[in-house]
Amino acid sequence: MANPQIVERTACPACHAKSFTSIYALPEGSAIIRNYLDEFYRAQGGVDHELLTGWKFELLQCADCNLVFQKFILGHHLMEVLYEKWINPAVTFEMSRQHPLLYYLNLVEEVKQLVAWFNKRPDHLRVLDFGMGWAEWCKVAAALGCQAYGAELSPARQANARAHNIQVIDINACAPDFFDAINTEQVFEHIPDPLVSLRHLATLVRPGGLIKISVPDSYKLKKLLKLNDWNAPKGTENSLNVVAPLEHINSFTHRSLATMASLAGLQPVPALTFQNYPQSVMAGIKNKFRAHYIKWLRPNKGTYLYFQKHAA
Repeated sequence: MANPQIVERTACPACHAKSFTSIYALPEGSAIIRNYLDEFYRAQGGVDHELLTGWKFELLQCADCNLVFQKFILGHHLMEVLYEKWINPAVTFEMSRQHPLLYYLNLVEEVKQLVAWFNKRPDHLRVLDFGMGWAEWCKVAAALGCQAYGAELSPARQANARAHNIQVIDINACAPDFFDAINTEQVFEHIPDPLVSLRHLATLVRPGGLIKISVPDSYKLKKLLKLNDWNAPKGTENSLNVVAPLEHINSFTHRSLATMASLAGLQPVPALTFQNYPQSVMAGIKNKFRAHYIKWLRPNKGTYLYFQKHAA
């Protein structure tokens, strides 16, 4: 009997095209993936493999926008189990408290650049962090004077935000054109239908407003799949975390991200991307080398991007 909590995706989640090819697959119950999941989630809470009956790891690549996505994903209930039990909120909260100073300095720089872009007093800006996690971005935005809101499914993370006086909202009950800017950091790789989600977020931003999307870049994915090193730790050169089973169900390149944004009525803002990107990845480089680094890295080809809603 099929597992009703395992969902098969039959269209590209970034552009809704139905032309794709399978580029990688392992059989259901594969020891490779089973061992990966056990190792990856052991410190956070662990995985109940019986609940994954009917799920297998298979990657499809869209012929239209180039997105690589997992064919089989968890249904709503199992998603809650994953993010609230297998990933223990108490453990991830403690992990979030270990961020180095540079992490917070980068957040401050990012919000400062956002405020400067609008050329308004911060208290005149309404900003939303969609998928806010432990509300670090919101807390920085609020500290700099912005009207900061957060959206998050996790009850534990919602409670933490409220404890820091961050306004937690339900985006489905939010008025259109309400926000000046929406931040999404490491969110869209987790969403079952990212195009639908982005189109909704676009309705919440005023004409001329901004949406930032930052996701893992899968430009090296095919090379990594050839190496097939599922034992490579997260953050190392050969890590396959960009297609992490169960979690990173969408693997974007610049092309797939830009296509999805265009379908949501958004246009890229290269200037703001250029201002912020180097700050978030290598703030230690001396300022005199920054222009050369920007030219070399070409962040407009990456997956850290700002988009603007078309003016009415």
